[in-house]
Amino acid sequence: MKMCGILGEARQKIYWFKQWLLRGSRLIQLGSALGFLGYAVVFGIDGDLLYEMPIYEKFKTLNAFYLALFFTGFSGAQISALFGRGVRGEAAAGYLLLVAALIWLLVSVAFQAAYPPLNTGFVLPTVLWLMCTLTGISMMEEVRRKQLER
Repeated sequence: MKMCGILGEARQKIYWFKQWLLRGSRLIQLGSALGFLGYAVVFGIDGDLLYEMPIYEKFKTLNAFYLALFFTGFSGAQISALFGRGVRGEAAAGYLLLVAALIWLLVSVAFQAAYPPLNTGFVLPTVLWLMCTLTGISMMEEVRRKQLER
């Protein structure tokens, strides 16, 4: 009997965490979009100089201009998804968060591949990957629940 109580309590905490993520989903979307925009500005202005630094070694295979252009475009897509309404808008935002999670994962791996030295590139992209993944999954589950209610 005690085990059911513990499982029920764990389910409630997981449900609470998912609801908290959904309330904060706009903030996570905006944070991710601003992160991409920040990368776009940095690569757009000093991309060639960044490639000389050892921690950006794995980015050398990508042209700095095109990388900045991609980050700018994706950031714009995420910002525009912030204003989406209804189930389709939420689905688009959730999908973009999942794509953003994949991009943040790739950025994180690129920084981790440059180890040593330990650097801040390990932390922020990894945190954004985790938050975008969890929030994107929660948003898509919520969209599915709304569609099934119709």
